[in-house]
Amino acid sequence: DDPKLPADSGLNMKPEFMERLYSLRQKVGSAIIINPNGGYSTHGHAPNSAHYKGLAADIRVPGVPIDVLSNHIRNVEFDGVGFYYYWGPISGFHVDMAVRHARWLRLEDGTYVSLS
Repeated sequence: DDPKLPADSGLNMKPEFMERLYSLRQKVGSAIIINPNGGYSTHGHAPNSAHYKGLAADIRVPGVPIDVLSNHIRNVEFDGVGFYYYWGPISGFHVDMAVRHARWLRLEDGTYVSLS
């Protein structure tokens, strides 16, 4: 974290993660929307979340079918990938460069199901 930058600022994202996210944007061919509080964050996520290190984003890509987006995410090889079907108007993904490989699905009732 850079103490001179505002808390919860996209400016605190790690360059190596942003390069991977940019690679995903190139593959998708469309803008990637990062949810509010869905990039670098100082609160609101699981303990030890990659969000706190600038290595995660909660994203949506309107107009791109979920299966197509999922395939592109797999090709970019993010370490952690979570699918959130019930995020509001459109479904979305959590992607990260955490130390562990994890895949999960979050159900409507808030239950997490491991796909790893």
